[in-house]
Amino acid sequence: MTLAEATMPSFSQVKASNASYRPSEAPVAVFIGGTGGIGASTAEALARYTDGNIHVIVAGRNRYAGRQVVDTLLSPLSEQKVIREFIYCDCSLVKSVRSASEEIARLLESLSKPRIDFLIFSANYASLADKKNDTEEGIDLQLMVRYYHRFQMTFLLLPLLERSERASVLTILGAGNTYPVPKDGDYGYRKSPVGAGKVGVKVPTVYTDVGFQELAY
Repeated sequence: MTLAEATMPSFSQVKASNASYRPSEAPVAVFIGGTGGIGASTAEALARYTDGNIHVIVAGRNRYAGRQVVDTLLSPLSEQKVIREFIYCDCSLVKSVRSASEEIARLLESLSKPRIDFLIFSANYASLADKKNDTEEGIDLQLMVRYYHRFQMTFLLLPLLERSERASVLTILGAGNTYPVPKDGDYGYRKSPVGAGKVGVKVPTVYTDVGFQELAY
């Protein structure tokens, strides 16, 4: 199925599917940017639907908020041990994303079946200022946070995703937004005097659709 052929399920279908979720073993969920908002709420909901029988890793910049999320998740009803960890990750930096990916892989080595069942991205940054705004690594900040880090981490963690019987990658970002990609091939907007500027809000959604569809197949 292509993205064009995909349809949105109804809210009642989503609720019914969530309520029927009964995995045979504790799933492994990794939340990038899960220190608050949608990411933290999704972690809480997954823990609730699995009666706490779920391994959860939260990655982000806010250590205090991240620890709060993992420490307040529903605990398992049984005595089974589950992973509940926070990992520092600055999604605006390639080196930090790489380091966090390596740390996630190390943490999951303790499982009898190291894998990732759910990889969820919700870290975000947006600016409507039409001016250049690069990271210290020379990458447009909006493109890095809204696209590059998501694809980079998914690619680095792909071996763990492939070990799951039914892995899911969820990237939360501007659903339904479209925008023409650069015709001159300058997809990183390095030639532009203002970088991605205002279009940096919309272009990453197109990159995400195309990039992840290619990765999935």
